[in-house]
Amino acid sequence: LVQTADGGFFIAGGINLNKNGSKFQSYLVKTDSLGKVIWSKKYFESGSSAIYSFKSMPHNKYVFVADTYNKDQTRDSVFIVKIDDGGNKVWSKYYTSDTSQFDVFESEILVTKDSSIIVSGYKYDNADGFTLLKLDAKGNFKWMKAQVPILNVPIYLSGDGVETSDGGYVYAGYSSDYSSGAMQDYLVKVDAGGKLLWTKNFNNDYDTA
Repeated sequence: LVQTADGGFFIAGGINLNKNGSKFQSYLVKTDSLGKVIWSKKYFESGSSAIYSFKSMPHNKYVFVADTYNKDQTRDSVFIVKIDDGGNKVWSKYYTSDTSQFDVFESEILVTKDSSIIVSGYKYDNADGFTLLKLDAKGNFKWMKAQVPILNVPIYLSGDGVETSDGGYVYAGYSSDYSSGAMQDYLVKVDAGGKLLWTKNFNNDYDTA
Protein backbone atom coordinates (compact mmCIF):
# COMPACT_ATOMS: atom_id res chain seq x y z
CA LEU A 1 0.00 0.00 0.00
CA VAL A 2 1.46 3.38 -1.10
CA GLN A 3 -0.19 6.77 -0.73
CA THR A 4 -0.08 9.02 -3.79
CA ALA A 5 0.40 12.78 -4.11
CA ASP A 6 -3.35 13.31 -4.65
CA GLY A 7 -4.18 11.59 -1.35
CA GLY A 8 -5.24 8.34 -2.98
CA PHE A 9 -3.63 4.93 -2.71
CA PHE A 10 -1.98 2.25 -4.80
CA ILE A 11 -2.72 -1.33 -3.77
CA ALA A 12 -0.32 -3.84 -5.32
CA GLY A 13 -0.86 -7.59 -5.42
CA GLY A 14 -1.94 -10.34 -7.76
CA ILE A 15 -4.91 -12.20 -9.22
CA ASN A 16 -5.20 -15.96 -8.79
CA LEU A 17 -5.63 -17.49 -12.26
CA ASN A 18 -6.37 -21.08 -11.28
CA LYS A 19 -8.06 -23.00 -8.49
CA ASN A 20 -4.95 -24.40 -6.84
CA GLY A 21 -3.29 -21.00 -6.43
CA SER A 22 -0.20 -21.89 -8.46
CA LYS A 23 -0.58 -19.21 -11.16
CA PHE A 24 -0.95 -15.48 -10.68
CA GLN A 25 -1.08 -12.28 -12.64
CA SER A 26 0.38 -9.01 -11.36
CA TYR A 27 -2.37 -6.56 -10.46
CA LEU A 28 -2.49 -2.91 -9.37
CA VAL A 29 -5.43 -0.87 -8.05
CA LYS A 30 -5.60 2.93 -7.74
CA THR A 31 -8.12 4.44 -5.32
CA ASP A 32 -9.05 7.94 -4.23
CA SER A 33 -8.56 9.17 -0.65
CA LEU A 34 -11.80 7.45 0.43
CA GLY A 35 -10.87 4.09 -1.05
CA LYS A 36 -13.07 4.32 -4.15
CA VAL A 37 -11.49 2.48 -7.06
CA ILE A 38 -10.41 4.84 -9.87
CA TRP A 39 -8.79 2.20 -12.04
CA SER A 40 -7.18 -1.24 -11.91
CA LYS A 41 -4.59 -2.76 -14.25
CA LYS A 42 -3.14 -6.17 -14.95
CA TYR A 43 0.47 -6.62 -15.98
CA PHE A 44 1.83 -9.51 -18.04
CA GLU A 45 -1.14 -11.51 -19.23
CA SER A 46 -0.01 -14.85 -17.82
CA GLY A 47 2.92 -16.52 -16.18
CA SER A 48 3.68 -13.76 -13.71
CA SER A 49 3.61 -13.55 -9.95
CA ALA A 50 1.88 -11.22 -7.59
CA ILE A 51 3.71 -7.93 -7.06
CA TYR A 52 6.21 -8.50 -4.26
CA SER A 53 7.37 -4.94 -3.65
CA PHE A 54 6.07 -1.52 -4.69
CA LYS A 55 7.71 1.86 -4.05
CA SER A 56 7.10 5.51 -4.94
CA MET A 57 9.69 7.53 -6.90
CA PRO A 58 10.16 11.25 -7.62
CA HIS A 59 7.89 13.03 -10.13
CA ASN A 60 4.84 10.82 -9.46
CA LYS A 61 6.49 7.66 -10.71
CA TYR A 62 6.44 4.22 -9.09
CA VAL A 63 8.37 0.98 -9.38
CA PHE A 64 7.47 -2.62 -8.59
CA VAL A 65 9.07 -6.09 -8.62
CA ALA A 66 7.60 -9.48 -9.55
CA ASP A 67 8.55 -12.76 -11.30
CA THR A 68 7.73 -14.36 -14.64
CA TYR A 69 7.30 -18.11 -15.03
CA ASN A 70 7.60 -20.70 -17.77
CA LYS A 71 4.76 -23.08 -18.68
CA ASP A 72 6.13 -25.68 -16.26
CA GLN A 73 5.96 -23.06 -13.47
CA THR A 74 9.74 -22.69 -13.13
CA ARG A 75 10.88 -19.13 -12.65
CA ASP A 76 12.06 -17.55 -15.91
CA SER A 77 13.12 -14.07 -14.78
CA VAL A 78 12.71 -11.21 -12.37
CA PHE A 79 10.91 -8.23 -13.83
CA ILE A 80 11.08 -4.67 -12.59
CA VAL A 81 8.57 -2.13 -13.89
CA LYS A 82 8.46 1.65 -13.63
CA ILE A 83 5.04 3.26 -14.11
CA ASP A 84 3.49 6.72 -14.08
CA ASP A 85 0.62 7.77 -11.82
CA GLY A 86 -1.86 6.41 -14.37
CA GLY A 87 -0.35 2.94 -14.16
CA ASN A 88 1.20 3.20 -17.64
CA LYS A 89 4.57 1.55 -18.13
CA VAL A 90 7.52 3.95 -18.40
CA TRP A 91 9.86 0.97 -18.80
CA SER A 92 10.05 -2.69 -17.85
CA LYS A 93 13.18 -4.78 -17.46
CA TYR A 94 13.69 -8.53 -17.25
CA TYR A 95 16.65 -10.10 -15.51
CA THR A 96 17.13 -13.83 -16.01
CA SER A 97 18.46 -15.44 -12.87
CA ASP A 98 17.93 -18.78 -11.20
CA THR A 99 15.67 -18.46 -8.18
CA SER A 100 18.40 -19.90 -5.97
CA GLN A 101 20.62 -16.93 -6.88
CA PHE A 102 18.04 -14.16 -6.68
CA ASP A 103 14.70 -14.90 -5.04
CA VAL A 104 12.58 -11.75 -4.90
CA PHE A 105 9.75 -13.18 -2.83
CA GLU A 106 9.58 -10.75 0.13
CA SER A 107 11.96 -8.44 -1.75
CA GLU A 108 12.37 -4.74 -0.93
CA ILE A 109 13.11 -1.69 -3.09
CA LEU A 110 15.39 1.21 -2.18
CA VAL A 111 15.08 4.35 -4.34
CA THR A 112 18.28 6.39 -4.06
CA LYS A 113 18.80 10.15 -4.20
CA ASP A 114 19.53 10.02 -7.96
CA SER A 115 16.43 7.83 -8.54
CA SER A 116 18.45 4.66 -8.99
CA ILE A 117 16.74 1.47 -7.81
CA ILE A 118 18.19 -1.25 -5.60
CA VAL A 119 16.23 -4.48 -5.23
CA SER A 120 17.13 -6.83 -2.39
CA GLY A 121 16.43 -10.55 -2.45
CA TYR A 122 17.63 -13.91 -1.17
CA LYS A 123 20.08 -16.52 -2.39
CA TYR A 124 20.12 -20.16 -1.36
CA ASP A 125 22.18 -22.04 -3.93
CA ASN A 126 25.32 -23.33 -2.21
CA ALA A 127 24.72 -21.29 0.93
CA ASP A 128 21.99 -18.93 2.11
CA GLY A 129 22.50 -15.18 1.99
CA PHE A 130 21.26 -12.09 0.18
CA THR A 131 21.52 -10.54 -3.28
CA LEU A 132 21.33 -6.87 -4.32
CA LEU A 133 20.49 -5.67 -7.86
CA LYS A 134 21.03 -2.02 -8.85
CA LEU A 135 19.49 -0.22 -11.85
CA ASP A 136 19.76 3.42 -12.83
CA ALA A 137 16.71 5.69 -13.17
CA LYS A 138 16.17 4.48 -16.77
CA GLY A 139 16.27 0.83 -15.77
CA ASN A 140 19.77 0.16 -17.07
CA PHE A 141 21.68 -2.56 -15.25
CA LYS A 142 24.44 -1.30 -12.94
CA TRP A 143 25.42 -4.33 -10.86
CA MET A 144 24.21 -7.45 -9.06
CA LYS A 145 26.03 -8.73 -5.99
CA ALA A 146 25.35 -11.95 -4.08
CA GLN A 147 26.72 -11.96 -0.55
CA VAL A 148 28.01 -15.20 0.91
CA PRO A 149 27.60 -16.05 4.59
CA ILE A 150 30.15 -14.69 7.02
CA LEU A 151 31.61 -17.18 9.52
CA ASN A 152 29.03 -19.66 8.19
CA VAL A 153 26.20 -17.37 9.31
CA PRO A 154 23.70 -16.52 6.53
CA ILE A 155 22.21 -13.03 6.83
CA TYR A 156 18.77 -12.21 5.42
CA LEU A 157 17.79 -8.60 4.79
CA SER A 158 14.56 -7.14 6.14
CA GLY A 159 13.52 -3.66 5.07
CA ASP A 160 14.36 -1.47 2.11
CA GLY A 161 17.67 -0.03 3.36
CA VAL A 162 19.09 3.47 3.81
CA GLU A 163 21.45 5.41 1.54
CA THR A 164 24.40 6.79 3.50
CA SER A 165 26.30 10.06 3.04
CA ASP A 166 29.32 8.27 1.53
CA GLY A 167 27.20 6.73 -1.24
CA GLY A 168 26.90 3.33 0.37
CA TYR A 169 23.87 1.55 1.76
CA VAL A 170 22.92 0.13 5.15
CA TYR A 171 20.37 -2.61 5.66
CA ALA A 172 18.80 -4.23 8.67
CA GLY A 173 18.80 -8.00 8.67
CA TYR A 174 18.83 -11.13 10.74
CA SER A 175 20.41 -14.55 10.96
CA SER A 176 18.72 -17.75 12.00
CA ASP A 177 20.18 -20.92 13.47
CA TYR A 178 17.99 -23.69 12.08
CA SER A 179 19.14 -26.23 14.65
CA SER A 180 18.42 -24.12 17.74
CA GLY A 181 15.88 -21.67 16.35
CA ALA A 182 17.92 -18.74 17.71
CA MET A 183 17.83 -15.47 15.75
CA GLN A 184 20.15 -12.46 15.79
CA ASP A 185 19.62 -8.93 14.49
CA TYR A 186 22.16 -7.38 12.14
CA LEU A 187 23.17 -4.18 10.41
CA VAL A 188 24.85 -4.67 7.02
CA LYS A 189 26.87 -2.01 5.14
CA VAL A 190 27.76 -2.20 1.43
CA ASP A 191 29.61 0.40 -0.63
CA ALA A 192 28.31 2.21 -3.73
CA GLY A 193 29.24 -0.80 -5.88
CA GLY A 194 27.49 -3.32 -3.64
CA LYS A 195 30.68 -4.65 -2.01
CA LEU A 196 30.15 -5.84 1.55
CA LEU A 197 32.04 -3.58 3.97
CA TRP A 198 30.91 -4.83 7.37
CA THR A 199 28.22 -6.52 9.38
CA LYS A 200 27.35 -5.85 13.00
CA ASN A 201 25.08 -7.86 15.25
CA PHE A 202 23.69 -7.14 18.68
CA ASN A 203 24.48 -10.43 20.40
CA ASN A 204 28.27 -10.42 19.85
CA ASP A 205 28.33 -14.04 18.72
CA TYR A 206 29.21 -13.50 15.04
CA ASP A 207 30.31 -9.87 15.02
CA THR A 208 32.57 -9.17 12.03
CA ALA A 209 34.14 -6.15 10.40
